[in-house]
Amino acid sequence: MGRKPPGRVRSSLKLHPRRHELRTLLSSSRLPDLPPAAREAINRVEATVMAPGAVARALDRYRRFLKQPGRWLTLPDDWFPCPLEDPIDAPDELEWILQQMPRRGRAALAAYVARLDAILRRRTLPDPLAAKRSTWAAEHWWRQRLLSP
Repeated sequence: MGRKPPGRVRSSLKLHPRRHELRTLLSSSRLPDLPPAAREAINRVEATVMAPGAVARALDRYRRFLKQPGRWLTLPDDWFPCPLEDPIDAPDELEWILQQMPRRGRAALAAYVARLDAILRRRTLPDPLAAKRSTWAAEHWWRQRLLSP
């Protein structure tokens, strides 16, 4: 007797909408495995200058943006520059967070962000004119990238 693939079994399950929203919220706001010093530094930054969970949300936006299918990254057709959902602002936010963190806890989060940055570099092209167009773009390398060829 044949067996159903796991995806088909999960898709046929009826989930309570509120439980499903809660599970999605909890799973999307998890931080990567970080040492205790990094978690403590993140908690300290979030408690003093940011909202709780801000680091996890910024990492989640950045990861979801980089998981797009295809070779090149593109902005969605319905893209609207909302600061809470904008994947383009996630590297800026993470850079600011890293600057606010104490040196002891910064290294682990910086290494994780560097891995995400490597994916961004691999899936975008350099824009040689970006730095000449604006001083804002000249400040950081990720603002000088083209999202699609």
